[in-house]
Amino acid sequence: CIIQCSIQCIIQCIIQCSIRPPPLAFHAMTFHTIDDFYVSDDDLKQSPSAKDGVSEEVERRLRRYGCSLIWQVCHRLDLSDASEASEASDVPDASSPDASSPLPMSVYATASSLLQRFYCKSSLAEYDVRIMAPALFWMSCKLEEAIVCDDSSRLRLRDVLVLFYDCICRGPGAIDRTDGADRTDGTDGSVYMLNVYSTFYASFKEAVIKAERDMLRCFGFVMHVEHAAPFVLTLGAQLGLASRKDILQTAYNIASDSLRTTLCVRVKAECVACAALFLAAERHGWVLPEDWWEGCGVEWNSMEACCRAIVEMYAEVDAEHDEGNNTTTNDGGDDGSATRAERFGVYVRLSTSFLTFDASNSADAIVIGPQELE
Repeated sequence: CIIQCSIQCIIQCIIQCSIRPPPLAFHAMTFHTIDDFYVSDDDLKQSPSAKDGVSEEVERRLRRYGCSLIWQVCHRLDLSDASEASEASDVPDASSPDASSPLPMSVYATASSLLQRFYCKSSLAEYDVRIMAPALFWMSCKLEEAIVCDDSSRLRLRDVLVLFYDCICRGPGAIDRTDGADRTDGTDGSVYMLNVYSTFYASFKEAVIKAERDMLRCFGFVMHVEHAAPFVLTLGAQLGLASRKDILQTAYNIASDSLRTTLCVRVKAECVACAALFLAAERHGWVLPEDWWEGCGVEWNSMEACCRAIVEMYAEVDAEHDEGNNTTTNDGGDDGSATRAERFGVYVRLSTSFLTFDASNSADAIVIGPQELE
């Protein structure tokens, strides 16, 4: 009897398993191949910002302004080992992780590339670039492992927000590098210290954390980025430029500055690297081998388009600085309530729901003049 009952139970279980419905498919889980985020020129012209009524010029300026904010913070967070490495060699060695600080290049490149990608999927009228820039920077610090969890002096989100607030209030160009050189926009050298116990800081922090979550959902947690700068060093060595540090340094800077354009979402990193080397060689009067870019699988038309985009970006940045300096010099009625970015016309507030960065409010920040710093 026991054997018969066991056999009946086994048969019944087999029958139930055979008629059980198939497992549900997880349609929410998406899988992507690495380095597949590229859009066409038509997609850029029909971006979410354009559908919300943002002009192409304003979108281009705001994208560049967000990358400029990220660069300024990376520049000010440069670690000591970067300066030591620069004394030994002008060009960072891509094969050595200790050759330069992780903040100035890899974090900046990742954050800028993610910013360009994000605004291909979301609108500038919905997400303020002054909020997305620190959110993307903070996420890039995690992706590039620039934060040491066991270190008590590690970089904290509070430090990042304080630095971004100071850069936003100072305006564009305070530490804005173009074409490999530091440039200034006529700032008086004041420092804007954000009060971390103010209600504005709480709102600022909450908005950045929310933006980080929205960004992760937008990308589906796929955050891989290919950088053009490492390709510059590798390709330069193959072309016999290992001894020409000046050409490699210029090409490295051009590849970094190209992140302020949409090239990182339009073409592959190899094409941008070839364009950077081509412009650097032209600037220093160095003749490269004929059709050398074909060895990287890059077409001349694509590389020429990259060169044009980079040159146009430099021209636009110079025009913005000249226009802003003339405006701030001739207009003496500035009450200090607007940031320099707003007075330069680089930043445009596209929604009344965006936070107002008012450095004149003593409850939110303390302004320290250059004389007090001395």
